[in-house]
Amino acid sequence: MINIDKVLGQLLNASQGKSLVGGLLVGGLAGALTGKTGQNMAKSALKLGGAAAVAGLAYTAYQRYRASQPPNAQPTGFNHAQGSFPNFQAQPAASAAPATMPRVEEIEDILPPRNSGYLPPPEDTAATEALSLKLIRAMIAAAKADGRIDAKESAQIFGQVDALGFDEEQKSFLLTEISKPLSAQEIAASARSPEEATEIYAISVMTVNPHGQAERGYLSTLANGLKLDPALAQAIEARANAG
Repeated sequence: MINIDKVLGQLLNASQGKSLVGGLLVGGLAGALTGKTGQNMAKSALKLGGAAAVAGLAYTAYQRYRASQPPNAQPTGFNHAQGSFPNFQAQPAASAAPATMPRVEEIEDILPPRNSGYLPPPEDTAATEALSLKLIRAMIAAAKADGRIDAKESAQIFGQVDALGFDEEQKSFLLTEISKPLSAQEIAASARSPEEATEIYAISVMTVNPHGQAERGYLSTLANGLKLDPALAQAIEARANAG
């Protein structure tokens, strides 16, 4: 049986260079997950799992966002006036900002508690697999943001899948997911909590060329669909693109 979280971890690690989803799929971008942030995420992905690596980045970005707000502000980071997430009731206490926040520059990558909204409990492997699947789909959809995949790029994708060392079941899974036409709206609709929303946006930001017009439009549509406060979206982008 395929381990989707492991596949996500391998993709994140491979994405430090000429990546499947951050490079060849969209015509040879410079590559996702470069720089210090990318290196740290790649290491975390191999050690802790793909979902945990993304959760750590999203959690840190949210804490930075909270720390940057005025002392008396009570920001949630999410515009619930746009509608609520399915089954969402309140921010889990474990993921709330501490009563006394450290300065922004003191916040390092922090692995969120496993019982927080950022990561399922360790015994709930099904939930971790479900989250990892959403993140892989978000990665692929973001990589296809410019909408161009010609025959040459398709051939490169197949070759890159082989080069990454996946077994036949993993390759079949990835190629099936790559072939699915998913929009930003559909990716946003897969988020079932504000925490998942930050994770989906974080991995999407790390996958695209941040300077491309089509990619910026995709991220804007995605952020709106995920109901992110623009300030939180900016905090996620700053953390994801840190050198």
